[in-house]
Amino acid sequence: MEQVCLDSTWIYDFLRGKQNASAELEAAKGTHSIATTSINAYEVIYGLLRKNEGKKLLAVMQFFKSVRMLDFNLSAADKAAQIGATLEKKGKMINEFDILIAGAMLANGCRKIITENIKDFEKVDGITVF
Repeated sequence: MEQVCLDSTWIYDFLRGKQNASAELEAAKGTHSIATTSINAYEVIYGLLRKNEGKKLLAVMQFFKSVRMLDFNLSAADKAAQIGATLEKKGKMINEFDILIAGAMLANGCRKIITENIKDFEKVDGITVF
């Protein structure tokens, strides 16, 4: 089954109870295995702690345990470096966290992402916004 990665923007929407986020998840579940990256986990956990929303942390950790975690390892670092160098040469640089996420995705065979950050992820060859 093909994987789809949940980006931090989607996870925030889901935690806020946005209806479109739940609908996107249900649509993806039928045809894809659900994953996220350790970079997305960092972004979400850090954001909650920064905003003193630590009480949501338990629910977030349970959520992360329920999906496949795509780790950032040496292979992911290599992919991310290639992505960053390519985008910089093209003059289309994106947020470095997004580059790390894309590297982790591609290193783990994941080519689709559910995100609100369409403009950045569309610039990465090999990744499709779901």
